[in-house]
Amino acid sequence: MIKLSAKSKLITYLINMPVTNLDDRALQTVGLAYLAADLDQNGFNVKIIDGGGIDKHASYDTIKNEILTIRPNNIGFYVMELNSAITLKLIHDLKQIYKFQAFLGGPQPSLQGYDIIDNNLDVDFVVCGEA
Repeated sequence: MIKLSAKSKLITYLINMPVTNLDDRALQTVGLAYLAADLDQNGFNVKIIDGGGIDKHASYDTIKNEILTIRPNNIGFYVMELNSAITLKLIHDLKQIYKFQAFLGGPQPSLQGYDIIDNNLDVDFVVCGEA
């Protein structure tokens, strides 16, 4: 089990990757905001990239480059069927460059947690159900 400590000053990113095939609709998740607020209250340095909401026009390369600039210790992803492939690609591409803990939550990991872990060696853990 990975224990996160506020004293370690870990940088944590929470990301909802954009879905590009849904015209201009937003698919934002309030769950990332709740999780970020809890981490922030416990002294963590947290940043949200909400590709389903305010950051819906951010490109894959823009998100990847920001992560590579900051190099957060932990990156959590909100994953649904529509953004699962691009999310797993980003994790794989980043893990080729530097080490970090990748964790997934949302509907897709809740439905297919074991399959995701078994078939994606770059994913460190999944959160199933309500976090």
